[in-house]
Amino acid sequence: MDAIISLAMIVRNEEAYIARCLESVRHLVNEIIIVDTGSTDNTLAVARRYTSKIYSFPWQNDFGKARNFALDKCTGNWILSLDADETVDASQGTFRALIENHPESKAFLLPLYYQSNKTVQDDERCFVLRFFRNLPEHRFVGKVHEQIPFKKLDEAVLSPTPKLRHHQVSRKERNRRRHRNLMLLETSLRQEPDNLIYQYYSALEWQAFGRYIKSLAMLKNVYTGLSDTQATFRSHAARQMLICLRTLGRNREAATLCEEVSARYPTYTDLYFEGGLVSEQMGKFEIACHWFERALASGLPPDIFIHTAGTNGFLSYYHLGYCQERLGNWNTAISAYQQALSENPAYIAPLYHLFHALSRKLPITKVLDHFQAAGCLQQPQQNETLANLFFVAGYAEIAVKCACLHQTHSPPAALFRIYAGQPEQARSYYKNLSSEKCLPSVAEIIACILCGDLTEAKHLALDLWKKSDTRNAAWTLLSLIALYKNEHKYICPEQTREPEVITATLGILDKCFRHSLAGQKQAAALTELAYHCIRLLKERTRTGIFALAMYFQEKEEAWAKVLKDMTLASPGMAL
Repeated sequence: MDAIISLAMIVRNEEAYIARCLESVRHLVNEIIIVDTGSTDNTLAVARRYTSKIYSFPWQNDFGKARNFALDKCTGNWILSLDADETVDASQGTFRALIENHPESKAFLLPLYYQSNKTVQDDERCFVLRFFRNLPEHRFVGKVHEQIPFKKLDEAVLSPTPKLRHHQVSRKERNRRRHRNLMLLETSLRQEPDNLIYQYYSALEWQAFGRYIKSLAMLKNVYTGLSDTQATFRSHAARQMLICLRTLGRNREAATLCEEVSARYPTYTDLYFEGGLVSEQMGKFEIACHWFERALASGLPPDIFIHTAGTNGFLSYYHLGYCQERLGNWNTAISAYQQALSENPAYIAPLYHLFHALSRKLPITKVLDHFQAAGCLQQPQQNETLANLFFVAGYAEIAVKCACLHQTHSPPAALFRIYAGQPEQARSYYKNLSSEKCLPSVAEIIACILCGDLTEAKHLALDLWKKSDTRNAAWTLLSLIALYKNEHKYICPEQTREPEVITATLGILDKCFRHSLAGQKQAAALTELAYHCIRLLKERTRTGIFALAMYFQEKEEAWAKVLKDMTLASPGMAL
C-alpha cells in the first residue's frame, strides 16, 4: 500500500507560529488535520490557507484526549504529530524515504531539537515518537507531556532524520505554558502519586521557575526509582540534579554525584561537562580541565541521551580555555578559545577572553592582525563585538577599521569615528539618515560640537528636550554647549535630574579617552570636550566632583590591575 501521510495538530492561539510550521511540512504530507481547542486570535484564518480539515474540540485539560481526537480524524495510513511552534527539517531525509527504508516498521523516534538561544546554537536534542502507523494501539496517554506508549524498545526505529525543531516563544508565553503544565501535572500526580515520569516533568517545570530545592527532591525520586530500561529519563534526571546542586552552591554533593553517574553512563558526554562546571565553580581549575577534556574526548553521546549541543565541542572548549587562563596557561587558553570560536562563530563569549589574553601579550596592532588572520573580522557578529572591544580598550581608530569592514555607514561606525577624531565623517553619516528619524542622538550632537558647529548642536539638543525621556541628556548637552560659549546658563540641574546628568557626562568623558591620537588637532578637540565635561561636573552639579573622583579612582585601580597582570604574565607566552 502506498504511504498516505496525515499531519495531526492541536492548536490554540497559535497565530504567531502556525504558518511557519505548516510551511515547513506541507510538501511532505498528503493531509493536514487541525483541531482547535478554543482559539480567540487568527489561528484558524491562517490554518485555512493550508487545509479545509479543521475541527473543534472543547478543551478538557487533557492534551492526550485532544490529540487522540485529531488522530481519529486522520485518513492516512501514516500519522505525523506536530505542535504549532515546531518545524520539520527534511533536507537530509523525508518521511517517505524513512518508510521505504524500513517497510516493516510501525513507528519512528525522531530527533527533536529545543532551541534555547537564537544565536548560540546550543539546542537540546532528544528523540520523540512522532511518526507512526495509523493503528488503534497508537494513541496518546497522559493529560500533559503525553506520549504514545510501546511495550518493547525495538517496536520503534530511531532515525536521525527528518529533524524536528521546537522554536522559542516569548517569555510570557513560556511562563503561561509552564503554569498550565504544572496544574495538569499536579492533577495527574494526585491520581498517580508514584508516577515517576510525571514527577520528572514536574521537576523540570519547577526548575524552570527557579524552585531548585523542590525540583531536586523530585529528581532524586526519579533517579533512584527508575531502572536503566528508562535510561533516557534516568540519565537526564541525574544531569538536572547536578544543575540544581550547582545552582544551590552544593558543589561537594554535585562532585560526588558526578563521579557516580558518569561511571554509570560513561558515554553521556553532558555529565562530564557538568562535572567541569562544578569543579570550575569550586575553583578547582585543574580538575575542571580534566572533566572538560573528557567531554571533548567522548564526542557526541548515543541517541538515547538528551544532549545539549556544544558540550562535546565549543562549550567545553570555552570553559577549558577559561580554566587554563585561570591557571596561567595562556597558550593553551588561547588555543581553546580559538577552537570554540571556530566550531561555533555565533558563540561570542570566547571572543572576550581571547581579546583579553592577546592584549596582554601582543601590541594592539598585532592583536588586530591576529583576529584578521583568524577570519574573525569577516564574521559580522564577531566583527561587531571586536570593534566594541577595541573601542572600550581605548583604540577608537582600530574600532573604526573593524566597523567599516562590513558597514561603512552605521551607528557604531559613526560613534567610533567621533571619538577617533573623525567627527566630520560622522556628521556626514547623520546628515544622510532618513528624514523619518524622530530625534537626534547624543552622538550626533557631540559630532556637531567637535566640528565647532555649536549653533546646530544647540538646535539638535533642543529637539531632544522635547521628549521627557531624553530631557536629562538634553540638559547635559545644552550645558556643555553653554560652557563652550562661556555662557552662564544651566547653572545646576534639578536635584532629581542630577544623577542622570552626572551619568551622561561621565559617559561622554569616558569616550573622550578612547583614542590613541597624539599631538593632533583631533586630539585637541577631544581634550577640550573632556575639559568641559570635567567643568560641568565640578561647576554645575552639586555632587559631580565626588562622582568624578570615584571615576578616576576606578580607572587607576583598573590600570593597576592590568599592569600587575602583565608583570605576572609568563615571558614565554609567544604564540
